[in-house]
Amino acid sequence: MGIFMDDVAQICARLREERVRLGMSQQDFAEVGGVSRKTQSAYESGATAPDVAYLVLVSARGVDVQYVFSGKREGGEIAGHIELEALPGFGPTEGPTTILLPEFLVQRKIGMASIASIRWAFNPSRAMEPEIERHQLVLVDVTQSQLSDLIDGNTYAYTLWGRPDIRRVLHRRDHWSVVGFGKGAESTDVYKDDQSSLEIFGAVVGVL
Repeated sequence: MGIFMDDVAQICARLREERVRLGMSQQDFAEVGGVSRKTQSAYESGATAPDVAYLVLVSARGVDVQYVFSGKREGGEIAGHIELEALPGFGPTEGPTTILLPEFLVQRKIGMASIASIRWAFNPSRAMEPEIERHQLVLVDVTQSQLSDLIDGNTYAYTLWGRPDIRRVLHRRDHWSVVGFGKGAESTDVYKDDQSSLEIFGAVVGVL
């Protein structure tokens, strides 16, 4: 899902300006953002809006995303926007630990959850496709991180044996299962002896 934009033409012009400032070609810039050169061209022409995951990736290479959206360089607050912290271990290996998002967009996605408890993360695998694409940005409520409080069948960000992933968590009679999307999806069972290897970071409450 793309980000809502008030003046697409100006935003696209500033995105192109940032690319030129960094001395990068459209092809090089597209590779940084994880898109094709054709998509990068569409972003700069205003044919389509960049999504949040793309903006996080290009900001890691020096793009001033605040300037792209507002015309103001970093250092000043933007009315109606909030800064979200990354969920440790679920973001890019290099890049920002915080991102700036429109408050109305975040609130619409998270419902009754408190914004103060929300962290952003990249989905690290294809297990939840097509419901959540790999590398898609998700919003995670970190207050929902205790196994005893999990809602059976909800989607959570977790690590199992140190490996981060995002899947549904099911409570069986004598074990837990982490399961991908859809019937016949891959499932991993976690029995009591291995329960300490399953660390829940929070519930996925929104997808961008």
